[in-house]
Amino acid sequence: MFENFLRSIQSYIESVFHVQPQTSAPIIITLFVFIVGFLINWLSKSVSKYLERKSNRKLFIDSLNALIDSVEKQSTSFKETISNLDITNDTVWVYQRAEFYLIPALREMGYRSAFMTYFTGIENITWFKDKKYKGRKRRCFNKTWENVSLLEFWTERIFDDFNRFNKMYNEYLDQWSETIDKKLRGAWVTYLTEKRSRKDLSEHDIKFSNSLSLILKTYSQTDYTFRSKPYNTFNTLVAPIKKLSEDFESMTDSSSLIRYSLEAGNHYHAMENVVNHTKEQMAHYNDVLNKIRDSTQEAVSVLKKNLF
Repeated sequence: MFENFLRSIQSYIESVFHVQPQTSAPIIITLFVFIVGFLINWLSKSVSKYLERKSNRKLFIDSLNALIDSVEKQSTSFKETISNLDITNDTVWVYQRAEFYLIPALREMGYRSAFMTYFTGIENITWFKDKKYKGRKRRCFNKTWENVSLLEFWTERIFDDFNRFNKMYNEYLDQWSETIDKKLRGAWVTYLTEKRSRKDLSEHDIKFSNSLSLILKTYSQTDYTFRSKPYNTFNTLVAPIKKLSEDFESMTDSSSLIRYSLEAGNHYHAMENVVNHTKEQMAHYNDVLNKIRDSTQEAVSVLKKNLF
């Protein structure tokens, strides 16, 4: 059959170009060699490009899986951070930032290069697959790049916000410490020194002085670890002094104690609000990252079907 096919071509060349058989035969051989060479070269390039696309698809999926692992680590870190944000224990604020080192790698691969691996080549021809799958694959592919951009934005935003909240808390803590150590302490020292030097104290002054001394004594007998926590100092020193001073306000000169205990209380509540707000923000950020993780996992499950 092949021999008859070659003879037909030879006859055609001889009739068209008016050449002898001894001339048409080399022409046929030359054409045959050229066509075979072209086909071999085309096939070689096609196989090479296919293998490159296949390798890039695997690299893309591996990078996304590594990115998902980084999000998981960041989520675990968030949970630890949230649990440590407790003003009653006054724990150190620690935010362990996960490394999203695959984001630069994906950026280096680029959207266009990744797109070519999933939407060009014979293995990606529509009639090989369900058309609905191709539409879903395109949406998932675009979603992965959207998530990469979101991760870049949120990881920086979260880190900046955490540092800002931490700085704000420390500023209120410094103001709190200064108010207690200098202003409030100075007020009770002045009051007790003045009252003890007098012999004509009223019954109310004596009762107030004794109650104030008892608060100070009780507080001073606690260990340093206990006193170093704002929650404990507020509830065993500041709040009792404020209540006592307000109760005796009309009967003794306790205005400075009221003023400075109120000032210290304001700083404490400001710290408390920062802690609560930070916990809420960290929980919100954790929800955002979990949604990014879930949608990326869903996209990977769809894109993995195209690994051959």
